[in-house]
Amino acid sequence: MSDAALELKASDLNYTYFSPAAYFDPAGPETGAYSLATDIFTLNRSGKSYISMADFASAMRDIVLNGTHQREHISIYQN
Repeated sequence: MSDAALELKASDLNYTYFSPAAYFDPAGPETGAYSLATDIFTLNRSGKSYISMADFASAMRDIVLNGTHQREHISIYQN
């Protein structure tokens, strides 16, 4: 995946590269309590790298609809 990210950065494409937290929970609830970070590994206040699939999907939807973070690699984690 890191090779793909490098190819995107070198291209003329308009992209947003989303990375979930280390623990990507497919059965977790949607809380709406998520934060965005850069491509640097980030932990929440509890010292965990966690996101539910529902919150990840909500964050993706919000970012795409708002048109923010173009040509960026961002990560999403639950607070």
